[in-house]
Amino acid sequence: MLEQIEANGTSLRYFLSPFSKIHTSQPGVKSQIILLSIVAALLIIISLLNYILIVISSMVKRSKEVGVRKCYGAESKNIYGMLTKEASIHLILSLTLAAVIIFAARGIIENLLGVPFTTLLVPKSVAAIVAVILFVLLISIVVPAELYQRIPVYEALKNYTEHSRNWKLALLGVQVLINVFLVVMMLIIGRQYHMVSNSDPGYDYKNLYYISMFDGDRQAITRAVSTLRSLPEVKGVAATYNLPFDGSSGDNVYLPEDDRELFNIADQYECSPEFYELMNIQFVDGRAPRDSSEIVVDEKFVAKMAEFTDWSDGAVGKQVCITGHGSAIDMATKPFTISGVYKSYLIGSLVAADSRPSALFYGEIGSMSSWMPHILFKIPGVAGNDGGRHGRLDRPSLDKVREALTQALEGREVNIISYEEQMRAAYSDNKKMRNTMTIGAIFSLLVALLGLIGFIRDESLRRSKEMAVRKIIGATSKDILGIFAADILKLSLVMAALACAGTFFVARKWLEQFAEKVPLNPFYFLAGTLAVLLIVLIVVVLNTWRISTSNPVDSLKNE
Repeated sequence: MLEQIEANGTSLRYFLSPFSKIHTSQPGVKSQIILLSIVAALLIIISLLNYILIVISSMVKRSKEVGVRKCYGAESKNIYGMLTKEASIHLILSLTLAAVIIFAARGIIENLLGVPFTTLLVPKSVAAIVAVILFVLLISIVVPAELYQRIPVYEALKNYTEHSRNWKLALLGVQVLINVFLVVMMLIIGRQYHMVSNSDPGYDYKNLYYISMFDGDRQAITRAVSTLRSLPEVKGVAATYNLPFDGSSGDNVYLPEDDRELFNIADQYECSPEFYELMNIQFVDGRAPRDSSEIVVDEKFVAKMAEFTDWSDGAVGKQVCITGHGSAIDMATKPFTISGVYKSYLIGSLVAADSRPSALFYGEIGSMSSWMPHILFKIPGVAGNDGGRHGRLDRPSLDKVREALTQALEGREVNIISYEEQMRAAYSDNKKMRNTMTIGAIFSLLVALLGLIGFIRDESLRRSKEMAVRKIIGATSKDILGIFAADILKLSLVMAALACAGTFFVARKWLEQFAEKVPLNPFYFLAGTLAVLLIVLIVVVLNTWRISTSNPVDSLKNE
């Protein structure tokens, strides 16, 4: 058999894949892992930069302390020991606060993770957490220690003037870059999730429910359909082999009296005649099949067939053969007449869309020749306050339907599933990604703002004499605010431009997993940049307002 398949030009390849990597090897999952790793790394970096920024800002105040220690014989190891103790205390307090936040928000965290938090505390995860903590501790000790060691003793004992303003501006600039990146990514991911979760798949699934019966009891399926049709709460009933969001298996197409298998299709198999109206599947030509000798195909099927034969006069009335559909003796010899062409609809989801042409076959409920385990029906929702066509769930009607089905299918568990919920579940990972990016952006902004506040207050103290002199010679409060804001905003604009460039490439790579994607509109980059810069400007103004309105005499007297 294998030799015959290969002789027909088909090649088979086999490969082994570790079971533990089946999930993580999927392109969409890999993209999410990479993006979440970037977010985690950026949050760690911005926290470290903020810590270093605070240390640099305190150098003026602590320089004399370090100088005195050196005079009394303190060596490098003593300074390292002092900073190790301080950093360890800060880290312990941070871990305690983190534990409190995790415990308080454990519901949100478990929802994002999809599993209980405790199940992730495996040796590899614990090792990774410990490695990150040690890395943070090391940087928090080494960087400040090296900075303090470079201060000469004689300068430390004099009025040591800090010359690290450019350092602090650079660190602030990196924080602005990270925040613009996270905010813009948050906007793009949020917009993409909104698009996919509200997209039109080419059929109507509002207020649609279904039950599935896989035990092969066709009489039970017939009873269920009859019961549903008799209920006034139900509007429309149909049966089908395949649910569109579930994806599809495949079969090959060929023409009668031509042994060439032309192309592979997403075979949707049988559905009852009511399926098309219930799902609002539109026909562009012809009609639904009326018996088992007819078939309907989508627009992509017709377009693909044009590569092999001339169907310029239309597809309706043409005959095709589909592997897997035929007589009991030879499953590949029965020709089907195309009775209609329907608009192509989404098979699968926009994350894992099946782009192949598709076909649907005639199915008869209760017939031994048709196997349609899914029974679909609609329960019109209660009209909402907005008067929209689709209202909220009609719970009483749903309960009545469940009770009627339980009586008709005595001894069976009746599980009514909402098609809408299943469609939303298909994009649950994207929703979690959106929520994760939002949380990451919020924490990043909070951390960066703490650093910015510390920087501005330090600058206000350092430059109080300068600002007092400026006010004496005629500078207004607006001028003083402009002086503080100018350098920060200039640097922020440059870093924001770099962040937008990086975000463009990362976002474009992440969007590759979707069959339909939002355009990378400049609006997202502009909105994200303006949001971050506006927050920065507000913080600058609020924290420099005191010095801009203070009496210059008081500032000079304090000096």
